[in-house]
Amino acid sequence: MIPNDNQEVTMAGTISYKDYKKYASMQQKKVVLGCFAIAMLLFILLILTLIEGTPNLIEFMVILMFASIMSFFYTTILIILLRWRNRREYKSDQMIKKEVSVTFTAAGVEQKSKRSIAHFEWGDFILVQEGKGLLLLFVSKNKAVIVPKRHFSSELEVMVLKKLIVENVGPSKTKIKYPS
Repeated sequence: MIPNDNQEVTMAGTISYKDYKKYASMQQKKVVLGCFAIAMLLFILLILTLIEGTPNLIEFMVILMFASIMSFFYTTILIILLRWRNRREYKSDQMIKKEVSVTFTAAGVEQKSKRSIAHFEWGDFILVQEGKGLLLLFVSKNKAVIVPKRHFSSELEVMVLKKLIVENVGPSKTKIKYPS
């Protein structure tokens, strides 16, 4: 639908597994980076306690390299497990796979599916974040309205939506690219 003078934008479609993976990876990025840093620190401390004396610069560089490799493997396993969990979560959630229509107006957001309607006021969103191909409107730390940009018919609709978001949620709660 083409945006009108009342600043209303509507999109309809389903959330694909690819969309859900993008959402989950955005959510889990800090966890993965934090686990890598903690693993790195723990491996360095473990190695330092196992060797005798104070290591010289070359030994310390080898310790850092070994700790980096071990942390990389640990983090890779964590990412594989998170992806497996995300796949299971998506497959088990029947509601996320259903066709949904979302209307954005100055009054708020209305999300409709065959059997349910959810109304959100702009103040309900604690954060709005833009990712590659997605806009995420967070209603809590771990729950968001996922808005794939591919469901819009033009870039103009996306820009109108971003304008609505910035005007109604506020710039302090938005992490989106919008020309001033």
